[in-house]
Amino acid sequence: MKEKVNQHYVPQFYLKNFANDEKKRSVAGYALKTKTPICNIAIDETASKKYYYGDDLRVENWFAEMEGKWAQIVQNIISRKSFPINKDDYWMLVYFVAISSVRVLKYGNVINKMINGVMEHGHRFGQVASPHTVSGHPISYMDSHLLKNYDIYEKLKPLLLYNRTNQGFLTSDNPCVMYNQFFVSQNLPFYSIRHGGVQLFMPISPCFCLCFYDGAAYKAISSTKGKVVKIAETAKITELNKLFLRNADMMVYYKQKTICDTVINTLIGEHKFYQHEPIVKSLIPIVGIKMESINDSFDIGLFNVRKSFIKR
Repeated sequence: MKEKVNQHYVPQFYLKNFANDEKKRSVAGYALKTKTPICNIAIDETASKKYYYGDDLRVENWFAEMEGKWAQIVQNIISRKSFPINKDDYWMLVYFVAISSVRVLKYGNVINKMINGVMEHGHRFGQVASPHTVSGHPISYMDSHLLKNYDIYEKLKPLLLYNRTNQGFLTSDNPCVMYNQFFVSQNLPFYSIRHGGVQLFMPISPCFCLCFYDGAAYKAISSTKGKVVKIAETAKITELNKLFLRNADMMVYYKQKTICDTVINTLIGEHKFYQHEPIVKSLIPIVGIKMESINDSFDIGLFNVRKSFIKR
């Protein structure tokens, strides 16, 4: 079971779609904290942590089984340039996107900050005898998020973004991006998956990006009957890559030669770090997390806000 020690929170099959070599062993990347470009990162060694989902391997084995199915569905999208026709495959894809937003290290760290803050604060008020530090993935919170919000994921409309430029999509160690074009345009400070106007983006290769959006809030510009939008403007790809970079935690990944060094340096130069910070009310035993939303404006030019939604 040695291979199950290093547990990936971004699937290897996913990163292989951005691989530099034919054998799909490495990917180019950029370490954000140290501001270090890395030409070749071993895919089997990145976006992973020792026993992140537990040493009983229950969750890790489940992910291994599911990733075989997800990998085939994603590969079919790339080769056929369209969403799955089969309904079971489509809902399996939606589930992949939904779980990708909560299985990552960034999400786990946010929840663990809250858990550790609750225990430490509870100890201060005599409610917890001996607090201990939680560091693995909070599996129960991942399950809870999916159960509570899957009805929202089911209602979102699909759109496949087909990049026809010479500049490829990049991705990161937090590859599923939540955005809300309407909230950002109105300077509203916070949004979640349950707010109207939500948009999800997940690049799956340098040429393709999955998008799921609130159809009641937006009308996609230039979409075809096959739910595909071909993007020929480099400026739009740059804006999308800025959004994907903004959502990153520690690492950005991309395929060499699909994004030049000048573009990467420009994108990295504009990157801003945001951290989720605990909120502790010291006089009473209440602890929470100051959640972040992406409130920067990105001119991706893919959606128009419906007038009916604005009136609502």
